Amino acid sequence: MIAGIIIIFVAVWMYQAAMQAKTSNAFLWVAIGCATFFVTQFLMVNFNVYILETLKDMPSGQGTDIDFSGEQVTHDSRGGATGFLLSVFLELFPIFVGILAAGVVRTLFVLKIKPTPGHLFGGIGDMMKGMFSGIKESFKTME
Repeated sequence: MIAGIIIIFVAVWMYQAAMQAKTSNAFLWVAIGCATFFVTQFLMVNFNVYILETLKDMPSGQGTDIDFSGEQVTHDSRGGATGFLLSVFLELFPIFVGILAAGVVRTLFVLKIKPTPGHLFGGIGDMMKGMFSGIKESFKTME
């Protein structure tokens, strides 16, 4: 669910980078960036399932069960905080890796600049600032 919203932001982020680099095939780079995000996230979710299945076999009692809706539920018999932190990490880690992979494609192939942390995640703040200022302006009354 979260990744569906994030992939829209990745598409806008890639489009802005393509326009900044003045490429003639901006939509191709948007598709490549979104596909990179999607494939990377898919692989990381499968890796997380592998981690959960490995933890299920551990003697500490931590692992996963399948509830009635078919969703995997992480539980931890050692306490709630560890299970909660593991669930949050396993939920957000694939999204972060997908954004990082899309940032690498954006930096190396679209903008053709050196990959530094500032360049990998550059433009996200400007994109959010512009988006939220546009939303703010839309709520102002017409005079």
